[in-house]
Amino acid sequence: MNVSKQEMPGSLVEITVEETPEFVSEALDKAYRRLVKRVDVPGWRRGKAPRHILERYVGRRALCEEAERYAVPELYEKAAQELGLDVVGEPEFKEITLEPGQPLRFRAVVPVRPKAQPGDYRSLAIPFPEVSVSRDEVEEGVKRARESVAHLDILPEDQPLKEGDYARVHVKGLEGGEVSVELDRDFDLVEVGSREHPLIPGLARALVGMKKGESREFTGRYLVRAKKPEEQSQIQPAGGAIEDGTKSAASKSEGRARGTGAENPERSGEGVTAEPETRTVEARFQVVVLEAYSKHMPTDEEFLRHMGKPSMEEVEKDVESFIKSQKLERAWRSHTEKVEDALLEKGSVELPDVMIENRTRTLLDDFLRDLEKMGVKPEDYLRRTGLTWETIVSDLKERAERQLKLELILDAIAENEGIQADEEQVNAVVSGIAKDTGRDEVTVKTTLEMRGVMDEVRRELTRSKTLRKIALEAAERAGKPVPEAIVKPQADEDKGSGEVGGSQGSSETVRAEEQGSSRAAGEQIGQESGQGGRSAGTEDRAEPGQMALNNKE
Repeated sequence: MNVSKQEMPGSLVEITVEETPEFVSEALDKAYRRLVKRVDVPGWRRGKAPRHILERYVGRRALCEEAERYAVPELYEKAAQELGLDVVGEPEFKEITLEPGQPLRFRAVVPVRPKAQPGDYRSLAIPFPEVSVSRDEVEEGVKRARESVAHLDILPEDQPLKEGDYARVHVKGLEGGEVSVELDRDFDLVEVGSREHPLIPGLARALVGMKKGESREFTGRYLVRAKKPEEQSQIQPAGGAIEDGTKSAASKSEGRARGTGAENPERSGEGVTAEPETRTVEARFQVVVLEAYSKHMPTDEEFLRHMGKPSMEEVEKDVESFIKSQKLERAWRSHTEKVEDALLEKGSVELPDVMIENRTRTLLDDFLRDLEKMGVKPEDYLRRTGLTWETIVSDLKERAERQLKLELILDAIAENEGIQADEEQVNAVVSGIAKDTGRDEVTVKTTLEMRGVMDEVRRELTRSKTLRKIALEAAERAGKPVPEAIVKPQADEDKGSGEVGGSQGSSETVRAEEQGSSRAAGEQIGQESGQGGRSAGTEDRAEPGQMALNNKE
């Protein structure tokens, strides 16, 4: 087989293939054996007609086309492998010539993974943000930690709910008009008073003065933002930030490895004045109090005992350490995002359309899966947000281009710098998958290798390692280096504690791990007290400072 290639604009390669007449003869024989089993030739049982009879019946061209259908793709695969092409899409075959006694010739144009030009990345100078913890933040952290030790007591049936109490309720939508009120469900623990419920405006205030078993109707107020004539009006719970509809939830959820995810279209707040182009509409609901609770805050002695600390000063130190670790992690993410933006500005790469289309399709699939996990139908999401599929797909396409460009630039830098993923990290990924699937590591690794997935795993780990190196050097060059509290955990991660969260865009964010007493303090701030029961706080919004239910029936 004679093979040659010619590079073309747009990361395309044209392959020219020529094979011998002997190969054509064998291909025609195979084509005959396949066709004779499928074609009914008059006067012959299926599969028994001689070749010259079959060829006379179906025509020589049909036999040649059958040979082409199998021979051309087979030769193309061999040629692409022989040339070492990193193919990213399907080939387009041209000028196929297959005739008896003649060589087989054809050309194939195929998109390949492009090579990026990373630009002058070694000159990047981006200072690491200053991180500090104020006294107010420490006091607020201690307050939330104290809340985690609080518990709820069941109120007597004749005692009305007051601000700061909690209730388990059932809410049913009665009348909505322009607002969909298809609601008939329990809400576990709702805080009573001015802190509005995130899903149903008016609910928290309506509970003030109610007792267990009581029923009450109340009004929820929503803002409707006027939109362009060709678009539908957009409804939001009154008090919530009103989306302008120009960006989809898919584009605003770039935090899961900037992966795609749907934001909750029902989130709301309270107390925001309607903008000039808005109006208020109302919906009616009914609430029944199923159980009422009062909150019991711990004494200093109870709090210290729960925290396992001898004094409030020690608690404050742990809380300050935890808050600082969280701020450092956010600062690291912000820093790496600035480095990514700089790399994208300095680097250049020409992406084949097929790569963008494939990545966009993957992001859209992720987006739809997120909606499904939330129990939201796509058509309901569009209705609630006022978005269109065109807007969502356009945003996803932009994200796909960004992801791909960044990945290819990082690949080029890794090649320049000789950076490779550590085998310990690769094994850690395999171990994690094996644990999740309940299979042994050897089987998992073998399966992933056979499917070509391990190559992508190594690429993602290499990209993460490369981005970290560039980010550390950029901060050092700017005279504001990354703190050791971030550097060391990341170094440990390189030795095997990290993991790859999917094959799309995981190079965009490098996570820092929390260490030592900071981790312990964080667990104390966010955990339940373990006194047996339920956490107090608004339904569907878990926060640090939740309380355990002390059921004293």
